[in-house]
Amino acid sequence: MVETADWLSYCLREISKHVERVDLLDELDNLRRRITYGIREELLDLVKVKGIGRIRARMLYKHGIQNLDDLANIPVNKLADIDKIGSTIADNIKSELRKVR
Repeated sequence: MVETADWLSYCLREISKHVERVDLLDELDNLRRRITYGIREELLDLVKVKGIGRIRARMLYKHGIQNLDDLANIPVNKLADIDKIGSTIADNIKSELRKVR
């Protein structure tokens, strides 16, 4: 189902290009990422960072980290204390965050 939904949203994006509805492209890109990761819209910013999938993004969101700015401002040691994230993953997330921003 996920593969079919991804394919359909991709087709819709391509059709939008051809009918000159470029205003829909960003929204359709977000829809494809939501389908791929199985997440709600509030987690889209967090899953841009390599090493953060839907589970880690949800844990971060529950701890008040809702976007990349919040993620950049949290110290590594506090990030490592969050469930499903240890010190190694916290270091990796911080280094990947620099690449995304």
